[in-house]
Amino acid sequence: MRPGVRAWVVGDAVAVASPGASRRDRLAIRGSTACALPLVRHALAESGPTYRPFGDAELVMAVSAGIEELTEAVGFSWMVTAALAPAAPLPSRADDAAPAADADDLGRVGDGEGGGQAGRVLVPRPGSEPGSPVASGAGAEPRSEVGSEVGSSAGTGATWLEPSADPEVGALLALANPSSYAVPGIPRVSRWAGIRDGSGELVAVAADAWSAPAVGLMAGVATAVSARGRGLAERVCRFVTAALLADHGRSALMVDDWNHSAVRLYERLGYARRRVAANKTR
Repeated sequence: MRPGVRAWVVGDAVAVASPGASRRDRLAIRGSTACALPLVRHALAESGPTYRPFGDAELVMAVSAGIEELTEAVGFSWMVTAALAPAAPLPSRADDAAPAADADDLGRVGDGEGGGQAGRVLVPRPGSEPGSPVASGAGAEPRSEVGSEVGSSAGTGATWLEPSADPEVGALLALANPSSYAVPGIPRVSRWAGIRDGSGELVAVAADAWSAPAVGLMAGVATAVSARGRGLAERVCRFVTAALLADHGRSALMVDDWNHSAVRLYERLGYARRRVAANKTR
């Protein structure tokens, strides 16, 4: 685990306190409600009120009901893939005007989110829990090179952007996705991928942000309003997904449940949906 991450276990329940994971201090939890309730109380007492319980929706809702200091749980989805779905043929110029799903944001989950052995430290085994949000706490160094295209992402038109493009990324997010959790320059938002149009203008972006050794996390997806409906979000997401799979073996993201077009897009890329929830101390 990276510095600052702590973990506890009570019976079959596990809690991992990860500071600054997707711009929140998160307490990832799993296990039975009977064991999770005393464990969450203990972990919050040690980690402090800034930490937000996060895990499978049913468990977090039960914890919310059992600990009056916590707010009502807010639901969203965690999506994870172990393989990149085959790429669909890129649209021709004649098809460019046809409507296509463009994701709004992977990282936005809302301001509301999201007899004991307590204190025994756990070291997660990388890859031992496919899809587990507990993995979101650790850090990893990216291995793909700037400007490269990875595996089946070739032909998307996306590349890794140089740091000098950060102002362009920030300007695009400010207009197309102002509530994005991932923005240039904040800790552990590692790199940005983008697509430029024929004039060189940046029209679509996505980030590698808060990735862990066993799972890469994609966030900060945005498409310029003038360029929507061309499938650019799918292309840049395919590129980033392929890179995260190459580096970590799995790729994951968070998405609001109401964002149906985004969910469909990620399912086309091979992501499977897992209902999760989060809450916070009142």
